[in-house]
Amino acid sequence: MKVLLINGCTMTHTFGQQINLKLYDRIKEKDNAYVLSTLNDLSLNPCVSCDSCQTKNPGVCAINDDLNKLLRDYLTSDLVIIVTPIVFGTCNALTKAFLDRTQPLYMPYQKLSSNVMSPRYDKYPDIKFIGLADKASTQDIDTFKNTFLNCTLALQSKHRDVHIIQTLADLQSIHF
Repeated sequence: MKVLLINGCTMTHTFGQQINLKLYDRIKEKDNAYVLSTLNDLSLNPCVSCDSCQTKNPGVCAINDDLNKLLRDYLTSDLVIIVTPIVFGTCNALTKAFLDRTQPLYMPYQKLSSNVMSPRYDKYPDIKFIGLADKASTQDIDTFKNTFLNCTLALQSKHRDVHIIQTLADLQSIHF
């Protein structure tokens, strides 16, 4: 199984770095093929809503940074794990910039019945969002779960989960 671990934590988020190292070790232990992408280390610009990925070069972002390779890694993975701190009931700005840039994965028009972007590809990986709630309130955690179980990226996957991590011991509840 190919696993893509997307680390959305900044280098100053020490709890997040500990969690990512533990996950990385667990992925390697199981002899999975893996790719580790630390968003903080990538050249990743914000989406400029140019629609080039929909009209001029479908499925490919026009911004020349590390995103297109990351999206290829995403599509060729069996499981994607996205780790982010919970900030005001959602992910941090670094992870949000990545999520905004996943637009090339979808067709340009929404289905009228469900308001969900139509998939561009036949297969999408299973996805696990891991919210780091070391400083989050119960309301923030509930909002995070609802947001990420129902975001377009998650809805394309056959299996999607949201896990909340408040201590290192909480990692035991995550299976892959």
